[in-house]
Amino acid sequence: MDSISPDSSLILRTKMHAPALPSDLVSRERLIKRMDQNLDRPLTLVCAPAGYGKSTLVSHWIKSCNLPFAWLSLDASDNDLEGFLHYFFSAIQTVCPHCAANLTGQLNSIKLPAPLWSNYVLNELEESDQRFVLVLDDYHEIRNSDIHDFLAGLLGHPSSSMHLALICRRDPPLPLHRLRARNLITEMRSRSLRFTQAETHEFIFAKMGSEYDTLELDKFTGRLEGWAAGLRLLLLAYREQPEIPLDELSDIPGAAGIARFLANEVINKLPKEFREILLRSSIMDRFSASLCEALFTPEEMDSMEMSGEDFIERLEAANLFVVDLDDEQRGLRYHHMFRDALGELLIQEKGAVYIAQLHQRASNWLSQNCFIDEAIRHALSANDYDGAVSLVQEHRQERMNHECWTDLKRWLRMFPDEVVEEQPELLITKAWIFNTQQFWEKEMDILDRLETKEPSDSILGESLALRANLAAWAGDAEKSLALADRGLDLLPEECTYARTAAVMFKAWSTHLLGNGEVAFRLLDDAIAQTRSRELASHPLLHFASCVLSYRDADLPALFDSANKYLRSGQEGGASESEAIGNYFLGLASYYQNDMLRAQEYFEKSLSKGPFFSMIYYVQCVCALELTQYALGKRDAIKELLLTNHQLLKEVGNPGLTYYLDALEAQLNLYKKNLPDAIRWATSVELKTIDPSTLFLYPPVTKIKVLIEINTHSSRDRAVALCSQLLESARFTHNTRLAIELLALHAILDQDRGKPEDARAHLEEALRLAEPGGWMRVFVDVGPRLVPLLQISRRDDVSTDFIDQIVTAIEESNSSKIASEDDEREDPLTRRELVVIELLAEDLTNHEIADRLSITTGTVKQHIYHIYQKLNVKRRYQAVRAAREKGILPKETA
Repeated sequence: MDSISPDSSLILRTKMHAPALPSDLVSRERLIKRMDQNLDRPLTLVCAPAGYGKSTLVSHWIKSCNLPFAWLSLDASDNDLEGFLHYFFSAIQTVCPHCAANLTGQLNSIKLPAPLWSNYVLNELEESDQRFVLVLDDYHEIRNSDIHDFLAGLLGHPSSSMHLALICRRDPPLPLHRLRARNLITEMRSRSLRFTQAETHEFIFAKMGSEYDTLELDKFTGRLEGWAAGLRLLLLAYREQPEIPLDELSDIPGAAGIARFLANEVINKLPKEFREILLRSSIMDRFSASLCEALFTPEEMDSMEMSGEDFIERLEAANLFVVDLDDEQRGLRYHHMFRDALGELLIQEKGAVYIAQLHQRASNWLSQNCFIDEAIRHALSANDYDGAVSLVQEHRQERMNHECWTDLKRWLRMFPDEVVEEQPELLITKAWIFNTQQFWEKEMDILDRLETKEPSDSILGESLALRANLAAWAGDAEKSLALADRGLDLLPEECTYARTAAVMFKAWSTHLLGNGEVAFRLLDDAIAQTRSRELASHPLLHFASCVLSYRDADLPALFDSANKYLRSGQEGGASESEAIGNYFLGLASYYQNDMLRAQEYFEKSLSKGPFFSMIYYVQCVCALELTQYALGKRDAIKELLLTNHQLLKEVGNPGLTYYLDALEAQLNLYKKNLPDAIRWATSVELKTIDPSTLFLYPPVTKIKVLIEINTHSSRDRAVALCSQLLESARFTHNTRLAIELLALHAILDQDRGKPEDARAHLEEALRLAEPGGWMRVFVDVGPRLVPLLQISRRDDVSTDFIDQIVTAIEESNSSKIASEDDEREDPLTRRELVVIELLAEDLTNHEIADRLSITTGTVKQHIYHIYQKLNVKRRYQAVRAAREKGILPKETA
């Protein structure tokens, strides 16, 4: 633990090393052979009380096994699902890097239920052909039911890639009876682990050679019944004090009592300085030479003859129940039984105040060496709440910069609720977490309470930045801008994440007020400043550029900003930036009408699992489902919809079902299920929220339902809502939303017998959409736009753009008809006939695109639909099928 890497606070590497094998190892081939023979079973359970050699046996087994292995030592601090998974995935990464990388990228998501995590892990394991053994040592330390549920999920439908080995002192609360019934478990218990008489003699000989009285020791080893730790303690005590009153063992009840007696006999005979370091280091889960020295004051160390390195050497030589935790002996731990004995002596001799001082010194060393989780834990053990809060204050900005929200949540959970409530530093951290999760009411409640605590100017500046975000989402641009400016005045330069967020909210509000050039200039200036300082807050600024480009309906700019956002997330290790970057790339592809590429980006985004910012995850689900519907992939839509409804309930954010309900209504419209769509439209309570980043906006869906009802009353209500939203979109300069509303207004005008108004609204929509290539919105409005588009074309308005839209509407409508009646063999559309002819000429996608003056993405879509209709998967198959069906002429001999 002396040499610390920058990420050591996130991953304690010593937890992932199998214990070194002792020099006096007794080989237990009968047990190893049994475990080897049952590797095809998914679980090996090694369960026995402390000191039966469980970890040594499993360490020996996996090091002689033909499979790669990963090891994870657990302790009481791992009773948190997210923290446990962090180590679980990191252990897997040592043997299956690609699999673990995908899983680790999901950890900065919201708090997911354990069964979902089980599914993600099993899905990743299925993609891997790497078989391995994963050992979880000291699993009895786990008391968190979520972690038990996670493992139960893994074992419910076990992967053939991973063999799990659990080492524990008592039966874990897992469905062991079901595993036994299905012959899926190998169990090694104390009866199996006890040393035989031959193994006992081998062990004694290894420790003491021929210099022992077999008959004398046999009297006492018999009482230990093959208990390895008891044997070791007995021999240590005997070696330190040959005259030890072994006859007293017969009066001591139980193995635990014998262990305490022997441990005291050993410990109390040790040299004074060695014994003192031994006792003090017992407060640590794991320790090193320099950490042992840090448990003494400088004055104490000056007066001592033994250094930390001397202590480690003596400890190893004495073989005092110490376990090496890495290959270079930089980290060690005591056997739990021996540590418990040391801890009892420490309490008896020193008392609680003294022990608190030791925890304080340990915390100081750990914080200096970047072990922040453990530093906070020891500070709290010392009742130093101010020191623990200071550690959060010192490191939280760096965690925020890297979007490590899981770490911040874990830190907050270490503190008692009453301490969090009284500490502005902790409250503002909690507010940021709620902000990223869109728990806006909870966030506002915290901000209100925070400002009664007389926070520092810096924390007040963060609070104002967060309030600016809330005001922007509520559509109050002027208030948001004022709050962002006030926040920036108070925030010091070192608060890089909060300042970057405030700049983002300021640019967002500036754009809402119609100053687009100023908004982009704000972002560009901030990006230039931070780039020179290599700060990790770039992703926020590129995210803001995505939002503004999306509002402007500027596809080239959106592609550019989204790619920069994606890259900045990848470079900074910010998985959520990768997920949302792919979401925006999916939106850009969707509105370009490149549906296959849109599907690819949305699937990449969702592959990260539910994001911490759940609203974008839900919007991405909506976008993917409508994209798949457009591509004719209808089978999984209902299941995906139900799954995500349930997910939102489980993660405690059911308010976001507002969007999934609107998605279901939209799908019902496509499927001509008008009654269910009407039920939604008549019951939904529309919310006032800025639609800047949204793909699916429920008020627009309601307009579409009202149009389909097509009564005087419904049309009047649709016109009123559409006009209201259009006025707001124009006022806030939301071009993307205005285009869609203008197209819908044109349909309404046509239905109400107002052709001039219809043409005016449509032509305004075309004028706004054409510069950015914003095409798919017209396709989604549907075939009813075609007559109006033809009129505009005759008026020489956006001729080429209208041709592309009409072709896309025709293709989309043909695809819908094809998937609504799978048994009917639809003919190819006119454009698909042209494409199949060019395929027969063996042209590439790029060459076909050039020939037809369309994008390669549109060509891919045509080819996809051709494959579907001809039930083929390859180009040559499509051409051959077309010739057989008479679509193309037969080849001449």
